[in-house]
Amino acid sequence: GEGEGEGEGEGEGEGEGETIDPRFADLAEALATDLDRNLATGAQVAVWLDGTCHYVGGFGSASASEDQPVTEDTLFMIGSDTKKMVSVLALQQVESGTLSLDTPITDVLPDFAPTYARSFPEATLHQLLSHQGGSSDYTNWGTEATDEDLYDVAHSDFYVGAYSMVRPGVFWNYSNPNFSFAGLMDETVSGTFWADRATGDLAEVLDMDRTFARKADLTGPVSSGYGLSGPRDTSPGPVDFEDHWETAFVRPAGLVWSTATDQCTLARFLLHGDEEVLSAELHAELVAPHVDVFPDLEGSYGYGLFFNDGGQLGAAGYFDIPIWSHGGNTLTHTSTFYLLPEQDFAISILSNGAGDSFDQTLVTAMTSLVDLPDPVPAPDSPDIDLEVAAAFVGTYDDRFNVGEVRVSMGDGGLEVDMPDLDAAGLSYDPVLQPLSSQVWAVTIDGTDYDLSFYAGEDGEAWMRNRAFVARRAPAEEPVAALPMPVLPETRAEWVRDALLRASLQPIPHRGYVRLATD
Repeated sequence: GEGEGEGEGEGEGEGEGETIDPRFADLAEALATDLDRNLATGAQVAVWLDGTCHYVGGFGSASASEDQPVTEDTLFMIGSDTKKMVSVLALQQVESGTLSLDTPITDVLPDFAPTYARSFPEATLHQLLSHQGGSSDYTNWGTEATDEDLYDVAHSDFYVGAYSMVRPGVFWNYSNPNFSFAGLMDETVSGTFWADRATGDLAEVLDMDRTFARKADLTGPVSSGYGLSGPRDTSPGPVDFEDHWETAFVRPAGLVWSTATDQCTLARFLLHGDEEVLSAELHAELVAPHVDVFPDLEGSYGYGLFFNDGGQLGAAGYFDIPIWSHGGNTLTHTSTFYLLPEQDFAISILSNGAGDSFDQTLVTAMTSLVDLPDPVPAPDSPDIDLEVAAAFVGTYDDRFNVGEVRVSMGDGGLEVDMPDLDAAGLSYDPVLQPLSSQVWAVTIDGTDYDLSFYAGEDGEAWMRNRAFVARRAPAEEPVAALPMPVLPETRAEWVRDALLRASLQPIPHRGYVRLATD
């Protein structure tokens, strides 16, 4: 599974049969262990350490079907880590004055009028970059890869495939269209296709010469993934390079190809800035938290980055230090990306498996390469105030997904009754498990999903998950016909598709980073 113009990159590490720098021996051992436990057959690692980007090495095979050593030049899909690049490029437009953070979509795309995502056109650039646009997590699964299709799909398939879950700006909810449209706004005001902006106006300036936005542009060695060939595929396996999914609409949200070394270079920019790329003022906006991820738990989101005030690093303990991260998943690849700004440290791990986890590698890297402060006791679990939770009792509605949800207070806390899921044959546990007063977990078809409750005015409230948002209407709101209710015979399939995306968002653990090493 290699791209056109394949060549031989020079690298170090296990993939090339060369010795690992002794400083990284523990990291390399941990990565080999993690690799054995994941779908990936190959991985690539780079770290920012002591003011330098170090390529640690390539491990395993870049192809699941043949022996293909991973080199420093081997390309991997970085998934949603693409969002960091979208954010930088959009802020460049703010710096040039062609956009502002308060610019709504309609100012740039006046003819954008989706059928069901009716409030989404009013989302501002700030709301898009901080995942507050309110659109459902619509993903175009087609193969429209030409540059014009970013605009075309946004003005066609998106109209009937997406819907508004909540008004823009009410709360954070991770949704890929936020970044598709941020990229489209950038593309429109710049007059340059977003793929060219990503490579020419960012990657090239930062000397990220192994970063590509179009699959057709890839050169040199390319990894082929081990995962799913499409959204309906349920059996992971090797996926040939030519079958790797690509669509222009999703490209700004998560389909860039890169290397761990290039991602390390981008980490340097995030940590230190570069006024040739972005002013110091806007760089500060880029690396600042802008919205809480949960209503009453720790953790924030900025523009393409998650922010935490501490983390549990396996058995090493809890460390009271800022941790920045993101990560990315496609159907075939995983990107793992963490930064410790106070230690001036970053690590990028790229692998060719879907849903890979490299917690042991992360813990080992942070504890063996970085001078950390002494560990401290982890924050206590939040108190559960059932009086706060009781304010969210009532009947909620999500006609586009889970249907009617009746929330009641049981003997031990909140409970739910979902008659539309009952009718669709989907199983769930009616008793919710508390994570905080406003964040609870529900089990649907054997998998746990987080539910965040938010209060509005006059009795309005929301029950939020990445896959679905149900709303309790204000007491005085007149009854209105809701568009496009999901038919009972299609609800099970519809909900399962949405829950597949929700499963990528882990259940919060007291709201802070928790890296397990068992």
